[in-house]
Amino acid sequence: MITKFRDPSEFERKEGDSRLESDNQIPDLREYQKELIKDANGGKNTVIVAPTGSGKTLVAAYIIRQHIEERRDKGKGARVALVAPTVPLVEQHGTVLYRYLKDVAFIDYLHGNFQLSESERIDSLLSNNLVILTPQLLINCLQSVRREDRLFIADFSLLILDECHHTCEKHPYAQLMTLVRKAKNAAKENNGDIPQIVGMTASLGIGKKGLKDVDLGVKHVKSVMARMGATCISRVVNHTEELGSHVHQPTDQIEDISRPPIKDCPFTQKTLDYIDE
Repeated sequence: MITKFRDPSEFERKEGDSRLESDNQIPDLREYQKELIKDANGGKNTVIVAPTGSGKTLVAAYIIRQHIEERRDKGKGARVALVAPTVPLVEQHGTVLYRYLKDVAFIDYLHGNFQLSESERIDSLLSNNLVILTPQLLINCLQSVRREDRLFIADFSLLILDECHHTCEKHPYAQLMTLVRKAKNAAKENNGDIPQIVGMTASLGIGKKGLKDVDLGVKHVKSVMARMGATCISRVVNHTEELGSHVHQPTDQIEDISRPPIKDCPFTQKTLDYIDE
């Protein structure tokens, strides 16, 4: 197992790859978004929790930008993987992040629909500073039978998991984090490199059992964070009014609905008649 970071500059890029040195199109952050990036930019493993529509892709862009620039200032390379659970999300993030970060990073996005050989896929992943891909594709690359076509956790300096609430049970995110934990243990033995982990979600959820028991809901949240190795949750605390002005929060309305007696329910009666027949 390779436990040392392999710099993207060591790998040849395909012809036509280029980084644009100007034309930066990244918007300024709002104050609540600055709150959200604080822990990640401090190097912490964290889960960013913010509602849909709050601009988490822009938040991710600023985290990635600072990560790349800080490592570059120290004479180090950077390779970031932003992992998204679906192909549409991969393509959406790929389009937006290219527009925001093309002046600081070589960028590519990949998913299983791309007709690439394993070696072509690995070459693309290793030669870029930012790759956007699905978790299963990343797992496949980490577990490739051919060593020369294999990625290692140490090849990444930062992993960002979009929709990270899926990091439970048998989801590929949970499998990916198992590989991260194994790599972390191996790195401890020989002073190897491990990536920073940042998750993003609108809600960590409480699991199925948490619907009936608050303690089990809390346990579910802790379980997701433990799988990710996250030490904190990054959420908006000081600028909630600004957040509310940009994100529409639905109002919950709960109504009790009484079930009619069985004898008054035509569907139930027909079902019972069918069973009797």
